[in-house]
Amino acid sequence: MNCKKRKPDTDGLALEAERSLHQSFVHAANAVSQLYTHALTHQHKRAHVDGARQVLVRRCQARARTAAHRQTAQGVSPLQAKWTPCDSCSARCAGPASRPASPCLPLL
Repeated sequence: MNCKKRKPDTDGLALEAERSLHQSFVHAANAVSQLYTHALTHQHKRAHVDGARQVLVRRCQARARTAAHRQTAQGVSPLQAKWTPCDSCSARCAGPASRPASPCLPLL
């Protein structure tokens, strides 16, 4: 027995419609794949930026703790160190509670 597959009798319109449907499907699949790729790229970039921001925040907090530790080790409280009157307003400024007309600059 020699069995051969027979091609179905189809006209040109049905074949063209099938090709068009296939091309539409491929186009839609490529679009979804591209959207997914862009979403992953955006997610990776955002994670990188968030990580860099966290590192900067931690470094700033560590510097603030170190500066406060140095000031308390020298016998100066952090509140006293933050308020230091400048020469021009030292006579007008009685302390941290009073607000001068011109602001006093903190020592850094």
